[in-house]
Amino acid sequence: MPLLLILILVGDPKGEALGKGLADELLRIGGERVQVVVGAEAAKQLDAKGLKPADLRAAGNLGGHLTASEKNLAVLTLDRREVSGDIVVECRLWIDGRADQHVAIAGAINGKPVDALPGVLSGVLRLLGGRLPGGGGGAAVAGEIDDARLAVFAERSQWTELLGLLAGVKERSPRQCYYQVLAYAKLGQRDPAVASLNVMRAAHPKHFLLAAAEELVAPAPAKPDPPGAGGDTLRDTPAVKDDGGNTLK
Repeated sequence: MPLLLILILVGDPKGEALGKGLADELLRIGGERVQVVVGAEAAKQLDAKGLKPADLRAAGNLGGHLTASEKNLAVLTLDRREVSGDIVVECRLWIDGRADQHVAIAGAINGKPVDALPGVLSGVLRLLGGRLPGGGGGAAVAGEIDDARLAVFAERSQWTELLGLLAGVKERSPRQCYYQVLAYAKLGQRDPAVASLNVMRAAHPKHFLLAAAEELVAPAPAKPDPPGAGGDTLRDTPAVKDDGGNTLK
């Protein structure tokens, strides 16, 4: 198998350590069959091929054309940001002329920040598929099986498949909870959507995705008042008979 060159471009200086950690893991998995270049050196090699990192963000199809012409090249961008105390890492990979995306979210457990690297690595391995020697098609880490597939199912409106994927996850992450609510809402199953939303409220009450999930569940339609229940409804009581007391004689 020819050597696979992976260029990792980091959009935020705070993501340099994450990029280097990911490179180390890819090298460990791929061994001698993979070469990984990170950061400024990766941008330099991309420039030598006639593109700059900004080109990939402005026109993603350029990455597709580049990797279609160079079969043993993969280009990966990492965009790291902090949202409500969570670390959100958006990954985009170009390989074999195609582009794929993955989002990893690392929150906190018992007040301690969670390392974003395992989630990023899991997703990138799935995006690379069988192209990474020794790493393609490996078993998924428990609780992370959805990272690369939930968005794919949602994009294809495969809501039943999405729910089936989540069925085996006992402790769902905020992202998994959100997609479960989304799937039920899209299927028009309001009661399961509300139940899933309530589970999410209990498990992740302060997560920013909770507000997004709440937007998916419309309030129950108000039931019309039964006849005669409203204050302005004419009453079906018999009219009082006029005794003629006010009639001019």
